[in-house]
Amino acid sequence: MPPDSPRTSVLGFGIDSLDLPALLSRVESFLSSGAPRQLITANALMLLAARENPALAEAFRAADLVVPDSAGVAMAGRWRGRPFPATIPGVELIEHLCRRAAETGRSVFFLGAAPGVAEKTAERLKEKYPALRVAGTENGYFRRETESLAILAVARAAPDLLFVALDVPRQEIWIRQNLGRLKCKIAMGVGGSFDVLSGRLKRAPRWMRIAGLEWFFRLLQEPSRAVRMSRLPEFFFRVLLDRP
Repeated sequence: MPPDSPRTSVLGFGIDSLDLPALLSRVESFLSSGAPRQLITANALMLLAARENPALAEAFRAADLVVPDSAGVAMAGRWRGRPFPATIPGVELIEHLCRRAAETGRSVFFLGAAPGVAEKTAERLKEKYPALRVAGTENGYFRRETESLAILAVARAAPDLLFVALDVPRQEIWIRQNLGRLKCKIAMGVGGSFDVLSGRLKRAPRWMRIAGLEWFFRLLQEPSRAVRMSRLPEFFFRVLLDRP
């Protein structure tokens, strides 16, 4: 389905140029249509991975909505002379969507992360938005031989919104391959957002978010991310080469 909003190309992948109200309006129109949709929150490392992984690239190009998630992607938009109206981190978008779901009676399902984390995420969001309809939770530690059980659990719940917290590129590819079987209206990959929403990890202070340093705060809490973060300079170098 071709996008009906302007898109900015970053490393060859189109990213929707929407502010938050327009994004939420688009999501509502998707929910009303009933057809299954995939929403991707794009950051710099995901875009680099998509250049190297054909299945991830296909997921990006087929997605119904691609949201700029990180300071790096926002900077790329500015360098290309097409700044995004807003940068919306996945962890914030989940909250906005859950708040709207609570207001409209939509149901949500949390799939992924370590055992207990999805449940805690649902519990904390339910405390914040008491009217939120949680259709179910499942951890992301399923193997290929038990994958069908996770898909069946989601399909039986038939949620309006499915949040999938696996790693990249697995989550986007997994959603793309199984979207028709999941019986949800919108599926969105959310990476490590459950760890923050559940309270397992802290979110960066507001000043660090404004300064575009949220990635650094996450790195301080999870030093194992250093190897993947070391590719950020490559992203900016490629964006510079790709400038029109």
